[in-house]
Amino acid sequence: MAKTLSGLNFISLDSAVTSAQSTPLVTTDKESLEPLEGRLSDADATKIGIFEPRDIASPLSKVTSNSSLDLTKRFKPVTSFNTTTGPKRSDFSITINTRHRNYHYTRRSRTYLAVLHARDISYRALQWLFDKLLEDGDTLVGVRVVDQQASIECDTETWKRIQETAARELVSRLQMLNNGDIALCVSVEFSAGLIHSVIQHVIRIYEPTMLVVETHDQELDDDGGLCAGSIPKYCLQYSPIPVTIVLPGM
Repeated sequence: MAKTLSGLNFISLDSAVTSAQSTPLVTTDKESLEPLEGRLSDADATKIGIFEPRDIASPLSKVTSNSSLDLTKRFKPVTSFNTTTGPKRSDFSITINTRHRNYHYTRRSRTYLAVLHARDISYRALQWLFDKLLEDGDTLVGVRVVDQQASIECDTETWKRIQETAARELVSRLQMLNNGDIALCVSVEFSAGLIHSVIQHVIRIYEPTMLVVETHDQELDDDGGLCAGSIPKYCLQYSPIPVTIVLPGM
């Protein structure tokens, strides 16, 4: 069922959307990233907005530790690139590509881009993608813009290592949402910088079929429309590809 707010069409979680074919995944040849060890502490993860606190329910809370491990083992790493262009935090960028063990690209394969823009990431939009759109042979790209002002008291190099670990944690989270065992690619673009520029850059690289973004209550005005300057509003106005907005409460 589609909803209309302030003259714009929004897709609810129960809507089925058909899309055109997309081109295959494209990556650039950058310096390979060495495997990372360890996990983020709950405190650091919460500060940079990767995990919901443990007392907040999420789709992942329904997955047991054993089944979660099994889901992630169905994927194998393909390529990881450290695309950082300079010494500053604002230069940070990392790309991680993984692939389901049964993945095969076909002419029907599509690419979906999920913009994970909020400080506290919700997985409703991602779960909707898995439930309604993603099929064998598809690619899911999650783009996350790093909060450079996050209150992590450390030097820049340590901060970058924390972000690299967080990016790998996000890949695992996306893999764990694949309860239907869909044979797909899961990629993450984890970057500092202006979110508008990052979104346009990722669209140029992956040429996705559709962009999916979740909106939050604070991004809606008194009339229920999208606030000027919000990321969902920007995506609707400037995205060169179709956009699906997942509204709060759906």
